[in-house]
Amino acid sequence: MTLIEDIFKLEQFCFEDGWSFESIKDFYSNDNSIFSHIYISGELVGYAFGECKKSINEAELYRIAVSSQNRKKGYGKKLLIDFKNKCQKVSCNIIFLEVRQKNFDAIKLYLNNGFETIGLRKGYYKNPDDNAVLMQYKF
Repeated sequence: MTLIEDIFKLEQFCFEDGWSFESIKDFYSNDNSIFSHIYISGELVGYAFGECKKSINEAELYRIAVSSQNRKKGYGKKLLIDFKNKCQKVSCNIIFLEVRQKNFDAIKLYLNNGFETIGLRKGYYKNPDDNAVLMQYKF
């Protein structure tokens, strides 16, 4: 399988509102896209992707996912650090993200890696309903 196929497979497993194969494929070919991934023994265990809007030096992290059997092993942190490094290399000086308010592990990961909470969007997520916590990281 290709990286895109592997990401799509893990995307469908990790998210109820997963991106379509075509959306991931199209996004991957976008010049502003930033992807990080970790393979172990030929298996994709996690990925992160987002976009750096170079004209305004801002990035947004859209997804970060780790397979269930590989969680709590530091892969999420490695993906986040790699994503941040790639953003910095292309001169993005701030990263934004949204995360489900009930996703305590993800929020803890972001806070422990320099992100700060900047707002809340009530009722942003559906299936299941949840608020979105808005966060940012400044270089």
